[in-house]
Amino acid sequence: MDTKTKHGFSKYEWDIFISYAHVDNEPIGDEKWISSFKKSLDFFLARIIGRKGKVKIWMDDDLGPNTKFGKAIQDAIEKSYLFIPLISNGYIKSKYCQMELETFLKFIEQFDDDINARIFPLRVSKTERRDLHPNIQEINDTRIFDKEAVGYPLPYMINSTEYNDIIQKFTFGIYRQLMASQADVEPALERNESKLKVFLSEVADTLRTEKRRVTSELIRDQVEVIGEEVPPPHKFKEHKTKITEIASEIDMSIHILDGTRAKEINDQKDTTYPEEQLKLINNSQKPQLVCIPNDLEIESIKDENYKDFLNKLKSKKLNNRFDLLEVNIEEIHQEIIDYYQQTITNYYQDSKKKEEREQKAILIDTHWEDQGYAFQIFTYLKDHDIKGLVNPEEDDPSKNLSILQERLISSDGYILIYGNSVDSEWLLARLSLVAKTIFESQKVVNVGIYIPPNRDCQLPQMVIPTISLDDSQQQVFNPATIDPLIMKITNGSA
Repeated sequence: MDTKTKHGFSKYEWDIFISYAHVDNEPIGDEKWISSFKKSLDFFLARIIGRKGKVKIWMDDDLGPNTKFGKAIQDAIEKSYLFIPLISNGYIKSKYCQMELETFLKFIEQFDDDINARIFPLRVSKTERRDLHPNIQEINDTRIFDKEAVGYPLPYMINSTEYNDIIQKFTFGIYRQLMASQADVEPALERNESKLKVFLSEVADTLRTEKRRVTSELIRDQVEVIGEEVPPPHKFKEHKTKITEIASEIDMSIHILDGTRAKEINDQKDTTYPEEQLKLINNSQKPQLVCIPNDLEIESIKDENYKDFLNKLKSKKLNNRFDLLEVNIEEIHQEIIDYYQQTITNYYQDSKKKEEREQKAILIDTHWEDQGYAFQIFTYLKDHDIKGLVNPEEDDPSKNLSILQERLISSDGYILIYGNSVDSEWLLARLSLVAKTIFESQKVVNVGIYIPPNRDCQLPQMVIPTISLDDSQQQVFNPATIDPLIMKITNGSA
């Protein structure tokens, strides 16, 4: 079967297949949460990519709960690049859901693809990992239920900040994998042609499962993981030579420790492989993360050498060059992945600043309901070789302030869309935040106010100098309306 077509972003007919139990999509009031999840996923992907509807998502929302597993569903699965199972007790008990999962697993087997890069599980209620299909038990999943309650799902709090934060982070992982599927499209964070290399240190037997989960997630993130093969060598001198060689090649290292002392080095009984690897990698001055449980009681450890090592580690007496992360042991793998992604993202953003210095950038700020105009402006800017950043905003202008500030100080221009969904109070509050950011950063940013077609309004007195980009007398978006701001930016004057 020819699965690759030109329909989807990934070159498959469908980029994403959403698999779920219909019992989980029962409406609460007028809202079906899985349908809302699909809309959120679609929206956040559009924000990242810059084009609405570019990613094709298949979900059987038009089929009834009694629809049998048939050719239509099987064809959709076998024409999909990524598979998102929404794990719940209902999903585990549904034979049709299990058939969908099994069909996708068999489908990707023929390509010898890594399932960690093709399956993105979302746990929507409290379930036991042992009850999952054996092939996905070790895949790192994203949890969207309230851990303090007995499986009460966060999806029912669709508008909550916590839910939106989780879905945005999940969406970014999906995006990165979609980008990785394309040989002819550059990732959002450009990297060298070779994969990033991360050394994952040896661990005690009590941490084997966590190491496997971290490894799986890093591989999914297009990272070359080094560490499974070390040791061997087992002897101290040969082991030191091997680790020193690895340290010169990697981009960063991750070390996971707990209260159990790991295996001692064969001919050096006063130390262990994880301890020596941490010390040797540290000498290379590469980014280094050390992760320990937040409830670790060091003083209760009987091995005096290991106790002394952990005390020095925690007090930073060994050195001051690594980052120490203390987290709940059950969430240690997710915390590590979050840290890694942020560290690498910052690293590559910083490394690209020099390359992008000559390219102008404009931040487009809009209310959620006016995002259509933002994408039209974004496309026009791209045609003029100007980098566009889209920052949809909610009703409360104080939300997402840190994101706005970060994007604003890296931009040469700022367009605020004064659409029908906002009033002058919202506009002025937003501009006040912008003025404060510009003043504190001492950044030269040209500010434009875009008034969409058929918008009947008067601009209030502005708190900072602005350029009026008025389309109110037009029936549709007129790209030339943006030209005054573009000319001001490209001419280098404020």
